[in-house]
Amino acid sequence: MYFTYIHIIFIILLFIIFCLFGFLLLRGTTRLKKLIITVSLLFAGFLASSTIISFIIDDYTKIAKISEVKYQHVLLKESINFTGIISNVGGFDITSCNINIRITNSPSAALTPDLFKQEDRSFLDFFKIKKKEFKISTINENFTIGERLKAKSARPFSLYIRYPTTFKDPKVNYTLTCH
Repeated sequence: MYFTYIHIIFIILLFIIFCLFGFLLLRGTTRLKKLIITVSLLFAGFLASSTIISFIIDDYTKIAKISEVKYQHVLLKESINFTGIISNVGGFDITSCNINIRITNSPSAALTPDLFKQEDRSFLDFFKIKKKEFKISTINENFTIGERLKAKSARPFSLYIRYPTTFKDPKVNYTLTCH
């Protein structure tokens, strides 16, 4: 994760606040045990809060967008090929960008009027073992599509995702996260 000057300013301010808070807590302390416990709790609190603040600042300073996304079904490999361009639209460098692609089979293809029709059964049908056919209805994949993106730069990407032959009318959703 690249630190920006905004990260450094907030961490320094947080350090000063924790030092002042520690000074106020330890003003009249003479026991070593209380001193060690207070300092270690303050240090753990500083580490936790600086980590959380760093991730919050990342959400507002490291901004990327995906454009020209196209996908096509490749029958030879039984996969879908995704292509597009990832752009760093923020003013700071980005360490990595991950895309999470979710392909969901449309349930309307599986819903037919025969779905609720019951077959005539006898008493012996209860003892028959029927194998239920398991069909995948959702694919969820995560890929790293951009690493070390400079500010105001763009880079093309391409990736393949396996595609079950049982899918009839898939819906594609994707989300982008950058650090």
